[in-house]
Amino acid sequence: MLLNANVSAEVVNSIKRPNSSTPLHDLTTKRSRDSFYKKELSYIPPAAVKLGERYVTVKGRLVKKDVTAYKIPFLESIVNLLHVPEIWKYVNNGHASSSGFMCDIGDGNYVKSNGLFSRNPKALQIILNTDDIEIVNPIGSHTKKHKLSMFYFTLANIPPELRSGLHAIQLWGVAKAKDIRKYGPQSLLDEFITTVRSLSSGGINVEINGEQVLVEGNLVIVPCDTLAAQWLAGFKEGVGFAHKACRECEATQVEMQREFVDSNFRKRDEEEHKRRCDALESPLSKEAKTYWSKEWGVNTRSCLSEIPDFKLCSGFVQDPMHILLEGLVPYELKLLLTDFVKESKYFTLKWLNFKILSFPYTYLECAARPEIIDANSLKDKGRIKQTSAAMMTLITILPLVVADKVPKMNEKWLNFLRLVQMTLLATSPTCMLTTAALLRQLTYEHHTKFVSLYPRARVIPKMHYCLHLPEQLVQYGLLRNHWCMRFEAKHGFFKTKKWRCFKNLPLSISTKHQKYMCYKQHGATNGKRSESFLYAGDIVKEGDTVVFQEAFPHLVASMTDILGHEMDENFRVYGTNDVVILGRDYRCGCCLVLAYQDDMPQFGLVEGIFLFEGNTMFIVKCMHIQCFDTHVLAYILEPTREYRIVPYAKLFSKWPLSVHKHHGDICVMNKYTYTCESL
Repeated sequence: MLLNANVSAEVVNSIKRPNSSTPLHDLTTKRSRDSFYKKELSYIPPAAVKLGERYVTVKGRLVKKDVTAYKIPFLESIVNLLHVPEIWKYVNNGHASSSGFMCDIGDGNYVKSNGLFSRNPKALQIILNTDDIEIVNPIGSHTKKHKLSMFYFTLANIPPELRSGLHAIQLWGVAKAKDIRKYGPQSLLDEFITTVRSLSSGGINVEINGEQVLVEGNLVIVPCDTLAAQWLAGFKEGVGFAHKACRECEATQVEMQREFVDSNFRKRDEEEHKRRCDALESPLSKEAKTYWSKEWGVNTRSCLSEIPDFKLCSGFVQDPMHILLEGLVPYELKLLLTDFVKESKYFTLKWLNFKILSFPYTYLECAARPEIIDANSLKDKGRIKQTSAAMMTLITILPLVVADKVPKMNEKWLNFLRLVQMTLLATSPTCMLTTAALLRQLTYEHHTKFVSLYPRARVIPKMHYCLHLPEQLVQYGLLRNHWCMRFEAKHGFFKTKKWRCFKNLPLSISTKHQKYMCYKQHGATNGKRSESFLYAGDIVKEGDTVVFQEAFPHLVASMTDILGHEMDENFRVYGTNDVVILGRDYRCGCCLVLAYQDDMPQFGLVEGIFLFEGNTMFIVKCMHIQCFDTHVLAYILEPTREYRIVPYAKLFSKWPLSVHKHHGDICVMNKYTYTCESL
């Protein structure tokens, strides 16, 4: 907005922010603005942490310089979050599942049996993550020069559909990767550990909304990729150089190649692990320390072992995204395509790439379309490169693409489909305890077949890590909530800015994040906390207001049952073809799972969407299952004459599914299932 040139400077300087005594002319410097943000908007600036010292050359002289990282004071961050109305509501109310289904971390045995969380359901369930990112162009000359180690945290008290939002993931610390690898994470994590110890040992009294509240909590899980988890947990990062390469069990390299049942391996004992760390810290000879370090697969004691009741050996959970979508799936897919293209010659790579490019992707798949497969990726040292989301799309459309070229009951194809089933179960937003048993059986069958089908292929460590996913599901709930996909999406916040000054990058990016969080937590609410920090509301696309009886005459009886009374002849609703709820996009033509009967899904095609008194209703045509086609891993459906109005709140599965045609039939792969058909 342009100011009138006749307005005097005195008038401008007299303008004050609502509910504040600070005039605008006092905000002309960065220091005054930062002071204002801290006072009025609860801005938490990054704090420097000394990691160590090094000598640098300045004007020809050696000068001692502090090596620093930057943290966001953890207790202040927690208190700041608890002042947000949405988060405070979820911390107080909880969201534990009351049905037989597991929906979050709190539904696992660990939280249920933990003394703190059993006694105080409002205790904070803290999730910590760390990962390395590259800020500059990954193909430029400065690659790895500005590599940073990022530390994030979030609260499992927030429901998973809201916790996946990037605003719910908070930055905790930033350091240059080479510095924190050299000096260790102890100094940076010290304040975090001290605060968590206080939260788990009696709690901390803080003021929330004008009242003194005792806040308790503890660290529950640390989801990271394999390298980051091994490093932070104190195990050997290069698992190939350890005699015992798993941080959860005592499996040796030889045993990992031939045993595929998790119960055959002895779990690492927490107390025994501490004794091993004590031994490595004792005055051993260099040769003895090297030997036992390789024998046990342990480098050092993790600083997180100081946190009471945190299970170090199992709390660093296996990430299904890295284990499957970025590990085992591309590994086996390369072997499979090498056989189909070069040996069995069912099709050519050129034909496959053409089919991938021309496949009729639905609106649910377009955002994560797979790339074409390069010929070099099928060579001995090649690797199929796709993002995790694109790999998920690829393995779900691949059966439809190549089904007519691959003979039925081909053993390698069937085993790959078992791997797809494992991936779907491990990334499903709903599961039961029986899902763990099913996943365990699938993993055993797949690995056993893999060894016989690919005798020259190596059994990679991630195949062994798959064995621990079923027990991890039982202990810590839904595996989908353990993956790092949303934490890695958080990296995009820092990568989107074109950085020009690299003098102190950790400080620059942590300051940028904190001011952005300050803005998001307050928004345009005159200094008050935002009521829509986690969720800004549903997105309803353009539509029309229609008379219900005229637009949907065949559904008058169903709507009457929902209303509980007869509707007026001029009863109106707002009809639309597209609505986005909690990030999930529903459009006419998608498929929904309405219920399960004897573990068999009941499907419905969305043919209309309307809103009434703030409630979203779906008009679905019920579908009949003709059969389950094991060759394409999809249900073949045919429409019935039954229509139904299903309120969003009563949907069994709130995840829309893509609908494809196969040989003229309607087929749907149930991607978000807690069970699967046998092959």
